[in-house]
Amino acid sequence: MFDRYPKDKVFSMEKSPKEELQFAICERKGGKFADVRVYFIQEDGSKVPTHKGLFINVELLPEVKKGLDRVIEAAHPKAA
Repeated sequence: MFDRYPKDKVFSMEKSPKEELQFAICERKGGKFADVRVYFIQEDGSKVPTHKGLFINVELLPEVKKGLDRVIEAAHPKAA
């Protein structure tokens, strides 16, 4: 389902030994979207997209970044 639309992968990282997190941009129905998706890594090394992920209009990315920045700050408070 999530590989139906052409994507430009911009970043990936290991989430666990059997999972990878991929960040991509794609166009769908005249809009541009960011797709942050968990891929399962099979025994043969091929990667299969899962339903775990976020598919969001790129115009909302600044707000998503703001939320992520706040989560990072909360997880790593600066020493006073």
